Amino acid sequence: MLSPTSTSKEAPHGPTSPPPRGSITTPQPATVVPLEQLWTRIPKARQRELLGQLTRILAQRMVPPSSKGEANE
Repeated sequence: MLSPTSTSKEAPHGPTSPPPRGSITTPQPATVVPLEQLWTRIPKARQRELLGQLTRILAQRMVPPSSKGEANE
């Protein structure tokens, strides 16, 4: 009779050792920057695009829930 290891079609496994561990470093604390300062760093075209996106998001959220339900009925 053949032993189970000789009939297996699986690749032989090498020595099992855990993967190397990276050094543990603490993340850098986030830099606090006023929103106005961040906004002024964005190019004007991107500011307009973002304002359009924010306007659409706010408009969707300001729709009263009752009018959504009536549309489905």
